[in-house]
Amino acid sequence: MQPIKDEYREKGLEIINLSSNPEEVLRSLWEDEDLTQELFIDEDHDVSSGFGVGVTPAGVFIGKEGSVKESITGWGKDSGEEFKDKVEKLLEE
Repeated sequence: MQPIKDEYREKGLEIINLSSNPEEVLRSLWEDEDLTQELFIDEDHDVSSGFGVGVTPAGVFIGKEGSVKESITGWGKDSGEEFKDKVEKLLEE
């Protein structure tokens, strides 16, 4: 997701990562990959359930007015393109 964040930042995209994984695992990943995205630890699923997400990883797409527009769960080889398509659609609104 880092390349997507970098590509769309000037258009107003912000990516915030929410994970239920333990903090020490995620911090190690962030350092190893030199990631600059926001990271929030949600081990109790309080925040993710507020967005209607029951499984992580997930992408929640929030429109400019602040409401949830769409979400995707999981991450696979085609997820980057799906994510970019949804970002483009939201940026057009």
